[in-house]
Amino acid sequence: MGRRLAIILLMIVLALSVTACGRPRKVMPIDMEKAQIDLSEYCKRLPSAQNVGQMYLYDVNSDGVEELCTSVDFGVENIRTAIVVYDVYNGIYYTLSSEYVSYTISRIDRGRLIVYEDEEIKGTIVIEGKYLVFVADKK
Repeated sequence: MGRRLAIILLMIVLALSVTACGRPRKVMPIDMEKAQIDLSEYCKRLPSAQNVGQMYLYDVNSDGVEELCTSVDFGVENIRTAIVVYDVYNGIYYTLSSEYVSYTISRIDRGRLIVYEDEEIKGTIVIEGKYLVFVADKK
């Protein structure tokens, strides 16, 4: 009886470790509540940071593990909004910001993170190499 239960538990663990498309998922033994606090503190340390927005879980780098994403307002006279992504699994922060452009996270829609550049151009974000990049939707 004990061996049968162990085999069933092993099968459940293996089934949960595979995504719907059959690719193995990375196991992420990370405290996401602590990761949210870490991301918020990181954002507050950015020069002239003011407000940290809502946090979203989204797989920005397509590695099978969701990153924490948020918007943060910064600046003194010219207030802009940047996007900060925390790759919790790899311990890396990425920032998308500009002196003249604001980037804001709107929502997750149909499994896609919706981002706006200056509240006009709709797109999403991806990680390319060491950089967080805005990718505008095709018109």
